[in-house]
Order: sequence, then C-alpha cells, then structure tokens
Amino acid sequence: MGAGERPVCFQLFSGIAALGSAGPLQGVTTTVREAGIMPRLRTRTVSTKVSEDDYAMFAQLAGDQKVGEWVRDVLFKAVLSERTAEAHRTILGELLALRKILLNLQFTVAAGEPVTRDRMLAWIEEADADKGEKARARLSAAAG
Repeated sequence: MGAGERPVCFQLFSGIAALGSAGPLQGVTTTVREAGIMPRLRTRTVSTKVSEDDYAMFAQLAGDQKVGEWVRDVLFKAVLSERTAEAHRTILGELLALRKILLNLQFTVAAGEPVTRDRMLAWIEEADADKGEKARARLSAAAG
C-alpha cells in the first residue's frame, strides 16, 4: 500500500487501544487505487483540543502514520463498530425471541395441549418484551 492510501474496509473493534493499534483486515489488500475508485477530496474539518499528554499518546499509537490520519481512521472504525454492534444486538434479540416462541410452541404441542391464538399472541408479546435485555446480557457475558 502506497503513502496516503488506506484500505477500503475497516476492521471493527471496540475500545480505543484496539482501534488505534489495529491494522487492516487480514487478507484484504484492496486500496482505493487498486479498486479503481477515485478518492473524494476532503473538504470539511472536524477538530478537538487535547492535552500534551493526550497528543503524545496519540502520536505513539499512530506510529508511522500522521496523527491526523490515525485519528480519522480511529473515528471511522469507532462509528462503524458501533453500527455493527447495534445490528448484532438487534439480530440476536430477534433470534432469542424466536427461540423462546418456538420452544414454548414445541413443549405445548409435545404435552398435547391446544395452541390457541391468544396463547401464541401472549408468547410473542412476552418474547418481544425482553428480547433486547436478553441480547445485551448474552453479548456482555460473551465479551467479559
């Protein structure tokens, strides 16, 4: 990869240390130039004040990369990571709700009990009520 080029894809992480020290995706070597995409000119600025100690830490984490480029990459990785994490929570929540409904249905049928419309609606409402909380708990347990 040449100077000033960066991978098209970002590796997704959480935490600034992981974000700052992460390289490109393994096996992904496509750069803007290799992909034949004309890079857009950067015309807007986002800035913030930091202490000398903060800047020194950023410079150390940036390594050979310019601090501004490193901060830009970390910012994009953080944004993409949060979007991905939210999508994972949503998908896991829906799967856990579906699992709860299907297990209730299976046990009811196996017991020879009737499956009524009201019973199904109650299972759906119950599964929907706690799917977000259960997804967050599962993801937290997996992360820690």
